[in-house]
Order: sequence, then C-alpha cells, then structure tokens
Amino acid sequence: MLPENHAMFRVISRPPAETKRVSSWSPTPRVRLLLSVLALLALAAPLVRADEPLFGFTYTTDLLPKHKVELEQWSTTRFTKASGKFVLQENRTEVSYGVTDRFSALAV
Repeated sequence: MLPENHAMFRVISRPPAETKRVSSWSPTPRVRLLLSVLALLALAAPLVRADEPLFGFTYTTDLLPKHKVELEQWSTTRFTKASGKFVLQENRTEVSYGVTDRFSALAV
C-alpha cells in the first residue's frame, strides 16, 4: 500500500482562476471632439457645392445673406510666358461672411 501523502493520492487544490477585468474604453475629450467634427462634416457634405466663377478673375458685387459664410479656393497653374518657360502654381483661399444683408466681409 502507498502512503496517503504519495503523489498519486495527493489532492492538489488550485486557487480559483483570476478573472480579468475588462475595462470599458471611454474616449478622451480630444477624440470626442474629432469624432464630433467628422460626424458634422459627414452630415454637411450634401449641403456643399462648387461652381466655377462666371467672369473669370473679375469680382462680382454679389452680397451674402446675413450670417452666411462662403469659402472660395483658387488654384491657377501657368506654364509659359512671353519669353522663356516656367511652371507656376498659385493657390489662394478666401472666406466671405455676410455681416448684414447689405454688407459682406472678406478675408484672403
């Protein structure tokens, strides 16, 4: 006969397995702001449209309605001039704001 403390008869008790606590992820304020801006841009996309200027490089006297904003981007590429060849890329962004129905402000 084998003694009780023999390995074959020994009952090994293990501590209960530790359960890992799953932490819930909460976004930081910066991530929340980024997600909010992306959501607003996605919702505003159908409201945006682009037109070509009707008179080339001439400014018109159209005024914006009160509290409306217009963003205009110009991109002009030139390849030659009277003497010599060169490549010139000009980019310009303009923001217009309708202060009142009869007054608009422009920032270039």
